[in-house]
Amino acid sequence: MMELKPCPFCGGYPGLRDHRTAWSVECFKCGAMVLGKQASEPTGEEAESYWQETMLDAITRWNQRTGE
Repeated sequence: MMELKPCPFCGGYPGLRDHRTAWSVECFKCGAMVLGKQASEPTGEEAESYWQETMLDAITRWNQRTGE
């Protein structure tokens, strides 16, 4: 799993949250949040790879910084 960067607003520690159809990364200090891509809940064998993909999408969006 990719490492989460500190919050770009307050420098606080972020965490992952499972919203059933998407993942988000939220700052525990100020509440800033980034929601990853969202879709209907998958079933069957593709479910595990789907959840990994959506979790990595949320982390990538959180870690994205302007000017980098």
